[in-house]
Amino acid sequence: SLFKELLSHEEVKNFIKIHMFFTNPQQRYDLRSVLLWRGMEILHKNGVKINGLELFDLMHWGRPDWDEIFQNKIKEIRKGTVGVFFCGNNFVAKELHKKCLQYSGRVIFKFNKEIF
Repeated sequence: SLFKELLSHEEVKNFIKIHMFFTNPQQRYDLRSVLLWRGMEILHKNGVKINGLELFDLMHWGRPDWDEIFQNKIKEIRKGTVGVFFCGNNFVAKELHKKCLQYSGRVIFKFNKEIF
C-alpha cells in the first residue's frame, strides 16, 4: 500500500513514529493470547512476512502506559512539538487528550483524533 511504501523511506522513519496497541478483553497472560502473540513474534524474527503485520516492530500488547510514553518522548526530544494522532474509541481519546495537556511544557503535545 502507499502507506507502507511511505514508511519505508528513511527520512519518513525519522519523522513519523507509529505505535499500534492491541488491547483485548482477555488477560495478557491468557494461554491462547500468549501462544498467538509468541507465534507471531517467532515468525517475524524468522523473516516470515505476515500480511497486514509489516509494522510489527511498532505493535504493542495491552493497554498503553501513557505516563511512560510521554516521559520517554520528553526525554528524547527535550523541546519542540509532537503531533499525537489517535484513531479509536472516544473514551481512550479523552484519556489521551488529558495526557497531552498534562505533559505539555517544553515539549508541546498537539492532540488530533479520528473516532469510530
